[in-house]
Amino acid sequence: MPVGDVLHRGLLYTLVGITGWGIYEMGVVHMDILKRGRGAVAQREVAQSEEREQAAKEIALAEAAQLAASRKSS
Repeated sequence: MPVGDVLHRGLLYTLVGITGWGIYEMGVVHMDILKRGRGAVAQREVAQSEEREQAAKEIALAEAAQLAASRKSS
């Protein structure tokens, strides 16, 4: 077998291997991005619910303060 043929086959197998590895890594990175995105959405939902609870508490305190002030002035 000529040396050029061996070198060509070696190069071809190397490029095929690198292509296969690249496709595999694209899948791994894609799945990691999806997992991180789901985590970020969950964190955002928790933060939003905490903000809503805090806002409800502040409204309740403000209403109680207004009620107390109106009773005091009456």
